[in-house]
Amino acid sequence: MRTKVFIAFCILLSVLGVGLATLYIQRIEIATRLIHWVAKEYQLPTTAFEISEIGISQIKIKNITLEDQIAIGSVILRYDLGQVLKGQLRSIHLDQVKINASRYDEGVFAAVRALTNGPQSGASEMSALPEITLENGHLLFNRDAMSLESAFSFEYVQGRDASFTLNTSGQLQQFALHELKVEGRLNEDFTNVRYELLGGEVEDQTKGLLKPILTLKGKGRANAQEAGFDLSIADQKDRFAVDVMGVLDIQDFRADLDVVIAEIGFRNDGFQPRDISPLAESPIELDLMLAASAKIVVVPDLVEVTGALDIKDGYSRKRFHDLKMTFQGETDLKEAKSTANLNLADRPNIRLMTFATHHDLTRNESYINLKTPLLDWGREGMSAQNISPLLKDAVRFSGKVQANSNLIWKEGRLSGDLAVGLDGFSLSSDQVNIENISTNLTFPSILPLKSKGVQQINMAEISSVVTFDKPMIRFALTPGKVHLDQFQAGFLGGSLSLDETLIGVETARHETVLNLQNLDVAEFFQLIGVEGLSGTGRLNGAIPLRLVDGDFEILQAQLKSQGSGILKLRSEAAKDMFGHAGEQMALVLDVLSNFHYESLSLSIDRKRGQNAVFTLGIEGNNPDVKDGYPFKLNINLETNLDKIIATLKEGYRLSSQALRYTIGLDK
Repeated sequence: MRTKVFIAFCILLSVLGVGLATLYIQRIEIATRLIHWVAKEYQLPTTAFEISEIGISQIKIKNITLEDQIAIGSVILRYDLGQVLKGQLRSIHLDQVKINASRYDEGVFAAVRALTNGPQSGASEMSALPEITLENGHLLFNRDAMSLESAFSFEYVQGRDASFTLNTSGQLQQFALHELKVEGRLNEDFTNVRYELLGGEVEDQTKGLLKPILTLKGKGRANAQEAGFDLSIADQKDRFAVDVMGVLDIQDFRADLDVVIAEIGFRNDGFQPRDISPLAESPIELDLMLAASAKIVVVPDLVEVTGALDIKDGYSRKRFHDLKMTFQGETDLKEAKSTANLNLADRPNIRLMTFATHHDLTRNESYINLKTPLLDWGREGMSAQNISPLLKDAVRFSGKVQANSNLIWKEGRLSGDLAVGLDGFSLSSDQVNIENISTNLTFPSILPLKSKGVQQINMAEISSVVTFDKPMIRFALTPGKVHLDQFQAGFLGGSLSLDETLIGVETARHETVLNLQNLDVAEFFQLIGVEGLSGTGRLNGAIPLRLVDGDFEILQAQLKSQGSGILKLRSEAAKDMFGHAGEQMALVLDVLSNFHYESLSLSIDRKRGQNAVFTLGIEGNNPDVKDGYPFKLNINLETNLDKIIATLKEGYRLSSQALRYTIGLDK
């Protein structure tokens, strides 16, 4: 009897087990059909999933796919029976979530957006969100030259802010993003988010805009309408830093940014603007400090920039006063255009130069126009010391100057033209005065420097140790050479001119011939500085000049008188030297005290580093000596032409150095 009862009980348990299992399977099938019905009813995308468990306290769903846009490895919904009756869940746990947001305006995303934006009448609202945990999230976005991959996680616990982490890498146009690490928090109703960018790098892989890899740090906030951020950007070697503060209008797709660049130091033997960007390539090495601030507006397909650039000398002894450049521009990622004005920082009303630039980003070509306003030196507060403290006592300017240059930056090389106009321009220093320069110079090429045919400069006067009256220079420049076509000026009561001369900028040896006409003898003797020597008459002749290693030589220069005149040597030094040398020397001194010459010649020789030697040849008589007996004398006079030679050398050095610097031989 007991055996029969036991067997019957086992059969009952077996039937009950099979029944319960069948009921469980049917429950999963019913739930699956219900989910498909809901998806169809609300026009949601086709959904694939697998319900692995439906229990009294939780549901497990695996391998969920919403078309090809969302895939979820597993979802666990936990609940209490009482919560389910109220339409609430205790927690949602998602794992292995993969989202492809490349088609964010269609498919699942469009359906969800339509569902959430549609009529809400009759819809029940949950009184509180359940605890939500998302692990091992992966977000992919690939669209419009943007390719991003992000690993993310999310956690929400009722009563406190939600938190998330995000680690993003990818490509934006030509820029690669490396390991942008973000941590953030959302408020309880998910309407606002705060985040912190812990680190990351941006790299221009083409090096066409930015050469160094930039590191990023920052923080920000966002809601459905806008996002704000405070970002710090620096290069890996800490040579410069940029702070960017901005607001993104999400609905209007607009960004307003404030950019501040801390002071950057450039040295001619180190860091240069070209090390930041090839667009900042300079034909000369910079030794100065720069700081900048700008406002940037970004709208679809356009970036607008306005700002200012502060320029300070890098030397401990300032070569120039602080400058400020104000600029504005725009770019559509294909071309960039800008205009700028350069002013003195402490005299903003004094504008020194204006710039207009156009850069083709696709070809990496730049076109720049540089123009100075009509600068009237000596008026309206314009003076040399405004530009450089070194010129405070050294150089004084007056007159009008204007210049215009069109530059082209192409294939890593700078080319362009230059036009300079001077009207009544004068400059003076302790060594030289140049009065009233008037000219219009045209150079179709600046690198290398080349003039448009023969150029002419007219001046009223050049005065130093000697004075040149109304000098005129005609010249032409070809790469590395100066063709001196003509130089003429009034000189010592007569005129001076130079033979046509070719000067090679890289050549240490140059030769020319100085032609002299109708010079006043008295002024010439005063110039060469022989004590007590004076005279009357006129001289003609030529002085060959040779420049070797920065010093002038005079070889076999010959000057001759046009006719007769008077020469007088009345020197106490000569009397002291030759007064006891005998009757013959005393007679010579008497003759030279009032010598009426019929002919006079001068030969001049000077070796490098030595005094010039003059040989004076005269024929004539002294009417007061020996009844005017005729004499023929040759006298060697050693004199010091240091001041004249120094003036020649300084003039050559300054002009040569300016030319070499202009064509880029000296940097």
